[in-house]
Amino acid sequence: MRKCFLFICALLLGVFLSSCSQPPMKFDENTFLNKLSDNGFLPKEVTDNLPNYRQFDDSDGIPVDYWSKTDDEGYVIQKIEVEAPNGVMTRYHYKAYDFQFVWPEKKLTMDEGKALALKFIKEFRPDISGLSWSRGEWYLSIYDPGNMEAWVASDKDHEYGVMVNLNAGTVDFFSQEIKK
Repeated sequence: MRKCFLFICALLLGVFLSSCSQPPMKFDENTFLNKLSDNGFLPKEVTDNLPNYRQFDDSDGIPVDYWSKTDDEGYVIQKIEVEAPNGVMTRYHYKAYDFQFVWPEKKLTMDEGKALALKFIKEFRPDISGLSWSRGEWYLSIYDPGNMEAWVASDKDHEYGVMVNLNAGTVDFFSQEIKK
């Protein structure tokens, strides 16, 4: 009886500890591109072709890390923008305008897309990885059901969304929005 009681206590403690949220990951611009490619969020050929880097504050004073590649005429052909106020990533956007890279032969399934989205969250925002994530609409200007899919979650203060390009097998967007 005592062993059973101790087992149940240990089990409940494990469930309690696993449900506790982790602190937010401190954003590090020096390792970010490598983490994107090493974890399969973007191909290495993409992250290796972002030679230009700068940091600036947007119009609201939010720090933005910006990597890009331009063509011979100076037009941006691909870019990554990350907003990380207080060192916590609240927005990430990868955009290719005219940069070609090798797409996988097979499109990701919904399950594979969700797994990639959750892996991205766990890597860059472990503090919200325990939320209940489900498929839904997010950032409607790029949302394209069956192609650019979104997984969303919320807590008492924020809504979160991460978008996966199922065709390219990439994570293209993440944002945190204040609930209205």
